[in-house]
Amino acid sequence: MTPPSAGSARDGPPPAGEGMAARSSRLHSWKEVAAYLGCGVRTVQRWEATEGLPVHRHPHGKRDSVYAYPSELDGWWTRRQASLGQAGKRVSSNAISGILRRRRSWFVLAAAVPAAAAALVWLHFGPGGRAGRVSSPGGRLNLLISSTDPVYDPAISADGRMIVYAAEETGETDLFTAKIPGGEPVRVTHDGARESAPRFSPDGEYIAFTRAGSESGATEVCVIPARGGSSVRLVPEALEPAWSPGGARLAVVLRRLGETDSLATVARDGTDLRIVLRSDADYPFFRHPAWSPDGAHLAVCRSTGGIAGELWLAPLDGKAPRRLSRDPPSVFSSHPVFTPDGRGLIHQSNRGGAHNLWVLPLSGGGAVPLTSGAGPDESPSVARDGSILFENSHQRSTLIVHDLPSRRTREVLTHTAYIWAPAFSPDGRELAFSRAEPDGSWH
Repeated sequence: MTPPSAGSARDGPPPAGEGMAARSSRLHSWKEVAAYLGCGVRTVQRWEATEGLPVHRHPHGKRDSVYAYPSELDGWWTRRQASLGQAGKRVSSNAISGILRRRRSWFVLAAAVPAAAAALVWLHFGPGGRAGRVSSPGGRLNLLISSTDPVYDPAISADGRMIVYAAEETGETDLFTAKIPGGEPVRVTHDGARESAPRFSPDGEYIAFTRAGSESGATEVCVIPARGGSSVRLVPEALEPAWSPGGARLAVVLRRLGETDSLATVARDGTDLRIVLRSDADYPFFRHPAWSPDGAHLAVCRSTGGIAGELWLAPLDGKAPRRLSRDPPSVFSSHPVFTPDGRGLIHQSNRGGAHNLWVLPLSGGGAVPLTSGAGPDESPSVARDGSILFENSHQRSTLIVHDLPSRRTREVLTHTAYIWAPAFSPDGRELAFSRAEPDGSWH
């Protein structure tokens, strides 16, 4: 059973294209956009950077102001929820009933088998395994970090000895590193900006990452020593860096004001910017570039908007790009990363229903699942020995009721998946709602 469509403004966004009145009603700040979408400022800034949330900018010297049109946000929201395969709900802060969602995240390291098979360790993960409980012979999973705070974008160093990730603490989103196994987290950045998408250089000495300003939200690619220190801005109006195999260049996504996305490479000192591929009307957005081990290709996610995504291969010699994933429109794939031997792309996808990790052979044939279960298993990265680091997160939804006269809030029930569109009975004694089950069905 699929969830019903949003029928009123209270239970979802107003229909897109309601006319010039809706379009002319601007939202004039990140706070207004966040309030309209019913989430936090950092969330909408992340959506703008990674999922094409339609936010416009007025350049003002060092800091841009932002604005958005509700009608464009509504259209983006509808496309995003259609891609997710479920209806969405925005919860207002003054709603009588609402949904509180809590997220718990884990980083899981899939350790390599003996050296003789290390380059093909991903082949030892069969469809019977699950993230955190892979039962394949010779494989081993280690839980590295468990947190109830938002943590995301993990990456493993090429030698498999360090991890780096972004985490939200005390109202800031910063980068942290830790040794494998069991090392204590070390804070690498500590500022008012929002850091994301960190990646170790091949020698492990530096970390390239995306930084977004706390007010304007404009992104830039920076580099910082892995042991901490001062960061250096390499590319303005860019995001999601990926190091070349030798560490001499980085691949980035250019997202410049008034321009469409471009996939580009740049020298590690920020010079010699080269455009590899420009977006078009069919695929306006790029995400998650990855360099092939031989340095000849870039894998990238191309998107029509929202969470939709397909895997493409772009040669660096100027030849035409090639689409790799051939799935139905309801399937989206992202976060590609090459296997150490360069013969496959590890990535996350919902083609099996849940968000799991898959590997797609570049020589042809169907994608093979690496993990299974409810997931979501996200943001894979791979070390030279074949170790795979990825994030596994779970979300708990709580149905709450707020009494306006007394200003008291109480929890009605908690569910491990989504709760959607609660509504009071006419006498106010009962609540009707829909909920998602682990198997993907709705009741």
